[in-house]
Amino acid sequence: MRGFLLLLFILILTAGMLLFVFREPILRAAVGQTASSLTGFDTTVRSLRLNLKQGVLHVEGLTLLNPESFEGRVFADIPEIHVSIDLGAILKKEKIHLRELRLSMKEIHIEKNAQGVSNISRLASVAEARRGGAKPEAEKKPGLPFYLDRFELTLRKVSLNDRSGVIPKKIAVDM
Repeated sequence: MRGFLLLLFILILTAGMLLFVFREPILRAAVGQTASSLTGFDTTVRSLRLNLKQGVLHVEGLTLLNPESFEGRVFADIPEIHVSIDLGAILKKEKIHLRELRLSMKEIHIEKNAQGVSNISRLASVAEARRGGAKPEAEKKPGLPFYLDRFELTLRKVSLNDRSGVIPKKIAVDM
């Protein structure tokens, strides 16, 4: 019996150490998969750091790729997302309190294909399908209050490529 308990303890300790060592690659894959399922666009994440003690999530190199029916490969290139959240307030179910939210977008490409469907509408249709349609007013529950202390948005380049008309239109603006 002692040998079995010792073996079980060693297995649990080994599993815990492996999870600790490989936590960031596991989280990076989980964030990429979650973003892909939420948006319907393939998503890659270059690096992710999570500090639960301070309530900080820092994502670097998030890239959303357009679906196959679009000419441009990249929909959005986001070099940095930094979120600092008050975990205590959320765990007490008091409020959602973001101390800081930084979003740095290098480029975003809005495209309308030859059939007149835009990548933005594809993004919206995936979100609507996930919600399952709008709920009647009587069924909606009030959410937790939302507080945001600091929001910083950096947007570099926005481009629009409309291939739905006879003459394709391309517009790009460097912010």
